[in-house]
Amino acid sequence: MKQLLIIGLGFLLTGCSSSSTPRPDLPTVSIEQAKTQPAKYLGTRVFWGGTILKVSNFRDHSQIEVLRRPLSGSEPNDQKKGQGRFMIKVAGFIDPAEYKSPNRVTVIGTLQDTQKGKVGNYPYTYPYVIAEKIQFWRGKKSQPIRDPYWWDHPYYRPFPYYSHPYSYGHFGRGYW
Repeated sequence: MKQLLIIGLGFLLTGCSSSSTPRPDLPTVSIEQAKTQPAKYLGTRVFWGGTILKVSNFRDHSQIEVLRRPLSGSEPNDQKKGQGRFMIKVAGFIDPAEYKSPNRVTVIGTLQDTQKGKVGNYPYTYPYVIAEKIQFWRGKKSQPIRDPYWWDHPYYRPFPYYSHPYSYGHFGRGYW
């Protein structure tokens, strides 16, 4: 009987646990800080995430260009405004066809020196992160569905509309 109770409690606690990875306790460094003061933040571990913009492959590593977005837990929230761009260096090959926008990524890594590049014709300085741990998120972050017709409930309608013939409320369908 005790074993059954322990197993049941284990299933109950497992069902209540979160499936996302916990957010690490790392210092908060912005893209601007990393761009303007690279020597100060060289070697600092960061936890950043955002939307994948481009994947480039080289002989011994891959490079991911990311538009940083605020994190919602440990997942990038693409409903929020971008906070700048950064590059991630990952050992091995990453298929650009598999990991492209609107896919998202989070990374725990070490800030290295900045890297010069271009966004269109605009010169841009990218903070460069060497990935220690990386997690990919498929597609856009879903947002909760809000019912725009919350007032279409019978208890929210003003009195004259209760008797409308096309009403679907409690008092509708011509009963009044």
